[in-house]
Amino acid sequence: MPDGLLDSLTQAEAIHLLRFITEMGKIDGTFRPHPGVPNHTFLRTKFAITRAGDVVLDFGSAPKGSISLWADGKPVPVEGKTVKLPMSQGDHWVFVGFNRDIIGEESVSISIDPILTTAKQ
Repeated sequence: MPDGLLDSLTQAEAIHLLRFITEMGKIDGTFRPHPGVPNHTFLRTKFAITRAGDVVLDFGSAPKGSISLWADGKPVPVEGKTVKLPMSQGDHWVFVGFNRDIIGEESVSISIDPILTTAKQ
C-alpha cells in the first residue's frame, strides 16, 4: 500500500478497508443452486493477458468429476488434471466450481503451469 494512503481515512474506514483486503480471494462458503444439485464452492478470477497464448491450469489431485470450469462465460470440459485455455490479449474471467459432495472438506490446489503456459500476464 502506498505511504500515506490511510492518512485521510477515519479509523472506521481504515478498519473496513483492511477487512476488505484481508477477505479478498477467500472462499465464500458453499452454494446449492437448485434442489438435487450437489453442494459447490465457486471461485472467480480475472486474467489480464498482455500476450495471447495458452494458459494451462493444473488442478493437482482433485478427483475426477469434482471440477467445473467456465472461461469468459463458456463451459470448459475438465477431463484430466490440467486444462489448456487459449486466451487472446485482454481481460478474461475464469470461474471454477468445486463439487463439495465429491471433494468434501479437502483442500484443492489450482496452479498455472509455468512451462506449458505461453500467454503472458
